[in-house]
Amino acid sequence: MRRYPLVIWLALFAVAGIALAVKLNILSTDNSLKPYFGKNVQIEGLITGDVVSKGRLNSFDLSIRSINGHRAAAFIKVYAETSNFNLGDYVLLEGVLKAPLFENVSSPQAAIFSQKRISRFGGNSFWLAIGKARRWVKKSLLEKGNQGRAFLYAMLTGQTDALLPETKDDLRASGLAHLWSVSGLHTGFVALLVLLLLRLAGFRAGWQLVFIILSLFLFSAFTGFEPPVIRASIMASWLSAAYLLGRKKSMLSALAASAILSLAINPLALFDPSFQLSYAAVGSLLIFTDKIAAFIEGVPKQLNMLLSASLAAQILTMPLLAFYFGEVPLFAAPANMLVIPMAMVTFYLTILALIAKAAGLSVFLTVPTLLSAYMLKVAAFFNSFSVSTISVSPLLISLLLIAIAAGIIFLYKKERTLNFSYLLIAILLVIAIQQWWPVADNVIAGRRLKVEFLDVGQGDATLITGPQNERILIDGGPEPYKVQQDLRERKIKSLDLVAPSHADADHIGGLPEVVRNFEVKAVLDNGFKKSSFMYRDFLNTVRRKKIRYILARRGQRITVGTLKFAVLSPPTGFIKDTDADDNNNSVVLKLNYQKRSFLFTGDLGFAGEESLMETSTSIKADVLKVAHHGSARGSSPEFLQAVQPQIATISAGAGNQYGHPKPALLSRLKAIHAKIYRTDLTSDITVTVDKQGLQVYD
Repeated sequence: MRRYPLVIWLALFAVAGIALAVKLNILSTDNSLKPYFGKNVQIEGLITGDVVSKGRLNSFDLSIRSINGHRAAAFIKVYAETSNFNLGDYVLLEGVLKAPLFENVSSPQAAIFSQKRISRFGGNSFWLAIGKARRWVKKSLLEKGNQGRAFLYAMLTGQTDALLPETKDDLRASGLAHLWSVSGLHTGFVALLVLLLLRLAGFRAGWQLVFIILSLFLFSAFTGFEPPVIRASIMASWLSAAYLLGRKKSMLSALAASAILSLAINPLALFDPSFQLSYAAVGSLLIFTDKIAAFIEGVPKQLNMLLSASLAAQILTMPLLAFYFGEVPLFAAPANMLVIPMAMVTFYLTILALIAKAAGLSVFLTVPTLLSAYMLKVAAFFNSFSVSTISVSPLLISLLLIAIAAGIIFLYKKERTLNFSYLLIAILLVIAIQQWWPVADNVIAGRRLKVEFLDVGQGDATLITGPQNERILIDGGPEPYKVQQDLRERKIKSLDLVAPSHADADHIGGLPEVVRNFEVKAVLDNGFKKSSFMYRDFLNTVRRKKIRYILARRGQRITVGTLKFAVLSPPTGFIKDTDADDNNNSVVLKLNYQKRSFLFTGDLGFAGEESLMETSTSIKADVLKVAHHGSARGSSPEFLQAVQPQIATISAGAGNQYGHPKPALLSRLKAIHAKIYRTDLTSDITVTVDKQGLQVYD
């Protein structure tokens, strides 16, 4: 420190200055935008992100210079039909500025729909160079259908559009999602690489720090100055400074200093999960790695440190994962132990391969692509277990990990040790149990039917699993990704039948993504025409993927493996001139299994019920999926007397604006002594039928 005071202090001052400049010019959202929400505006600004195409619309991030001629500094998302622009272009556009649909406290973002005009009037040399580099890397790395290459691209840039949903799910469930989100790990790779190269070149400590900071700035720019990358770069800079100054015992102080600087730039980042997870992970490594390593014996030193670091990182991050995501990956420690060393090698080899490709040698990309594919295989392996993640209370896991941390410190102080062979046997035993559990469960359960009424908010989604793992999904809820997430949590990759009851958004909203991202063998649809984007998207995806399309009509029998469904509605000629024709023509299905029966009614109203009761078909059922989320305009007393359900399930959103289920409907159900279960009160409802009979779990 005495030999290089000026260089070191200038370097650290540069970290603060760069971060503050980036924050002010790119990442802030000024409250002065609020008066313009919902109004037509003219905006000048700089495109600071890739132009992303989705359907007919293209989107990009824009750093505002002025709005309606008044100087402004804010960061917005732009949606426009034209795509003839690139990162680094200055543009003038006109459109309606809208408030963000979902407020992100750490980086709030308004949106503008450029519906009138957009034009280019120059460019920023620095950003144009960054954009050109990003486009070249994208073109060099991505290959259609090659998830290994897509993962390499995500590791370098943080862009995950090319990763398939199942790939993301594997990485998330195995505790490896941090590999695709450019943050602390990747900035650590960059800092370490620069440090090694500069030491080999004989540079002194002060200049090493300067070049590390410069490299991290360029890497942050290349990845789009995303808030997690900026925070990670600040953290890496401070930790590098502590290391180069010989203050290894002050690493926690350096970590705290970087956190304070990050919060000085953006105080609201304190409430951002990525901020909390980043600092929790690094803090956990600094506090617990040496202590864990001290009492593990019977293993080489390098493997000991790798295992210790993988275990240490979980101690402070698991409670946060439980709090924000409601689940934690069981095998995060072994997965990271296998993958992190490979990720570092892959990261460096990818950079080397890109340099070689720029010189005309493309063959070098083969090795990092193979390593990337290996990492994805590891993630898929750990996500193949019947239970790879567990849903836990944040309080429970916090108490458990406090106990573990206390035990580690106790053993460390008492100089006790743990033989690695015992730990390895325990890990292998857990893996074996997880792999064989589905087989044992099927043997124990026998020929079991499971019907799950999923909590998708104010909407419907029912998942049926047969005794031979037949999978039928009736409706998909209102949100594009909620039911997809439910399916992936259950390790479902294919569906034998998808059956929307009708085309209302609260029933079909999640089905386009399901049909797009899962293997679907057949679709059952009422064919009732409805002019909605979601329904058209659903049908277009079915046609594009050449999925078998079945038009539902009364009298049909649909067989899916061991399960047999009767189609009770709609009739051959649609029900017309009612208060809600689309609801009254809902697909109504009856499922019989082992002397038990289920009736799925969609949003059937009084007119649809009357049509159903006029047929000679019995509609009596043990379990009734109550129509229309418990609306008073369905489930008439006459209909309920005809069905005589023992169990009535109602799918409704907690505190929904419609007041569903209605008190009048609940009174009618109580009058026939049906036991009522509601997703708005208990979340998912599971009904099983096996040799023990019919059982309900809520």
